[in-house]
Amino acid sequence: MKTSTLFLSAVLLSVASAAHATWQVEYRSTEIQETPLALLTGYIKPKTPPAKTAYVQMDVPADLPWSFDWRDMPGGLTPIKNQRGCGSCWAFGTTAALEEAIKIRTGKEVILSEQEIVSCSRYGSCGGGNFAHGYQSNPGQSLASEFPYTASDQRCKSGLSHEFKIKRWGYVGSNSRRPSVDQIKAAIYQYGAVAVTVTADGNMKRYKSGIFDSCSNGGTNHIVALVGWNDLDKTWVMRNSWGSDWGEGGYMRIKWGCSRVGEEATFVEFDTGEE
Repeated sequence: MKTSTLFLSAVLLSVASAAHATWQVEYRSTEIQETPLALLTGYIKPKTPPAKTAYVQMDVPADLPWSFDWRDMPGGLTPIKNQRGCGSCWAFGTTAALEEAIKIRTGKEVILSEQEIVSCSRYGSCGGGNFAHGYQSNPGQSLASEFPYTASDQRCKSGLSHEFKIKRWGYVGSNSRRPSVDQIKAAIYQYGAVAVTVTADGNMKRYKSGIFDSCSNGGTNHIVALVGWNDLDKTWVMRNSWGSDWGEGGYMRIKWGCSRVGEEATFVEFDTGEE
């Protein structure tokens, strides 16, 4: 049995990817490959900015490193998640920003409930949505163990703790122009994971490894998180919500500006309860 398993793995590997200029594509059947793209994305751009939206021009430190990745910091990042067949990327991107802000500020790994955001907030559903940081401000987000993810439009659960709140959140840059690469870097460096929009397409869905540069100019339809960068390659480290079998353990290296990544970017500041 062991020999058969090894042989099967070798066969799968031999047909799994075909070389592109700088990245490889996945061909074998996986949950992600079998799920329609519309159910793996879900960003819906609001017709007007949310009330009291803050746009923040980041102060860019002169000594930003040429390469940075929150995964390399002590404790790393929280585990990659999988939104499955529910257009809830907006809830996962929103949650990633707060989870990493908590870890950076406290050193503790906290796994928050995306299902709470899907079911209880007014920002969206499995049919799509927008950044839900307003819910994280008030009433706050609860642990995943209180309201486990079901990838469905489940009815909101009562009695949640709403234990984790943000002090503030904002869009990086201004409402009249997209944020610059340096401003997004500064936000990542200061606050942690930055939730951003991107255009996801079939190529992104099939991405396996390498530097993604098969860019799409279609409308932005997905929310992910950026957790690092590399100046030499001109790439972001992009955290997705398609499970750890997708890409490089759930992450992608993507060229700056490719597939409109980062046209909208948000950061959060965790409320530790201390003055």
